[in-house]
Amino acid sequence: MSTLKAINVVHPYGTVTNIVNDNAGNITVGNNLTVTGSETVSGNLTVTGSETVSGNLTVTGTATITGNETVGGTLGVTGTTTLAAATATSMSVAGTPVIAVAPGTSGNILKSNGTVWQSVANSGTGTVTSITAGTGLSGGTITTSGTIALVTTLNAVGTYAMCYDISGSLRSPGSTTAGSNLYYSNASGAYLSSPQPSGTWQCMGFSFGCCSGAGYQVTLFLRIA
Repeated sequence: MSTLKAINVVHPYGTVTNIVNDNAGNITVGNNLTVTGSETVSGNLTVTGSETVSGNLTVTGTATITGNETVGGTLGVTGTTTLAAATATSMSVAGTPVIAVAPGTSGNILKSNGTVWQSVANSGTGTVTSITAGTGLSGGTITTSGTIALVTTLNAVGTYAMCYDISGSLRSPGSTTAGSNLYYSNASGAYLSSPQPSGTWQCMGFSFGCCSGAGYQVTLFLRIA
């Protein structure tokens, strides 16, 4: 068994006696470990307690510290790192930098300012506070959560209907007429005189006036009011 070299070990209550440095470069400490200077471990590091290193700590294998890890310089571990808590100027695991950020207030989120990560309040920056369902949609005004759906009720504002125009007027796309001038119908011109549409309807197609044949007076209408 080799000896532990280039590491000054001091226990708060005296000399640490339970230190094992095997030939594979692994170091096992049975209680707390204090290192004055830097520490380099070519294998795995296991400390049953807390460790304080005034300089840099470099571990080629895995690092398992039961208690707290305090490093005055850089903490770099190639393998898996298990720490109860750690304090260091900078940290890296498997070559990837690790940033320690205090949790802050409950509900905070991590946010980068371009240089470091910070714990900040989870506050939105949007300006939408409510949404109102428009023509042809149900749901009303929603401020928190709700459902917007297509209106399917017959004769409701926002619904479409195939209608026969009984006014005798030529209907161009976009023109409007009262529901009293319309009958519900099919495309061939067969219609029902009752019930009759109510409200105001907009022509979404094109229809001829009277005397042009029943099918020519039928087109699609949208109730707008």
